[in-house]
Amino acid sequence: MHQAEGAKDIKKSDPFIDSQADIAREPGITRARVSQVMGLLKLPEEIQRTLPGLDDQRAIRYFSERRLRPLLMIPDQARQIQEFNRMLAEFGKSSNKVDKDRASCYHNDSIVCVGG
Repeated sequence: MHQAEGAKDIKKSDPFIDSQADIAREPGITRARVSQVMGLLKLPEEIQRTLPGLDDQRAIRYFSERRLRPLLMIPDQARQIQEFNRMLAEFGKSSNKVDKDRASCYHNDSIVCVGG
């Protein structure tokens, strides 16, 4: 989302930039990549407001562009939000499982298992 906002800011601040190809030339990335990143700006505001608030590194990695892009294929924004909420719940479950698995590996401050 940060990249998408940055590309949007470049387009607003430079009167000579009027296409995604122009935006791509600035940082030296492809027009297709700019298109992918800018596409995330089509997600509902509720989703866009949630993503920058993620501060847990596991959550940031979980809600990658690759995982979010399929939401754009859903034509109804209410369904996009519903699916995003499902993803949030799924992440919460997997995150809690990882934490529990890690906690079960420690006994008296010593690691007693590998994995998790």
